[in-house]
Amino acid sequence: MPETIKQQVEWVDADDALPPEGVGIIGALRGVYPDGTPFRVSLSMYFTKEHHLEDGTVVADCFVDSDRVVRKTYSEQGSDGVTHWCRWPEPPTP
Repeated sequence: MPETIKQQVEWVDADDALPPEGVGIIGALRGVYPDGTPFRVSLSMYFTKEHHLEDGTVVADCFVDSDRVVRKTYSEQGSDGVTHWCRWPEPPTP
């Protein structure tokens, strides 16, 4: 039977502190589906002080996910904004 490894992560409120620039994190966000059903999801992303969009727009202090979707904190963006973040846990050692 495979060994189970349990780890804890510390979730940080995105309104209280932002992660270091360029570091991979897990971002938690909440939103609402078109039918009105609320949802929560965690995504792999990184934080950057300045993100340049293809149209030349510069977005400050934002989170970018693996699909290159740019998000702000929930308090700034509302639906689909990042509420909390945490660092990735350390991988197990052999």
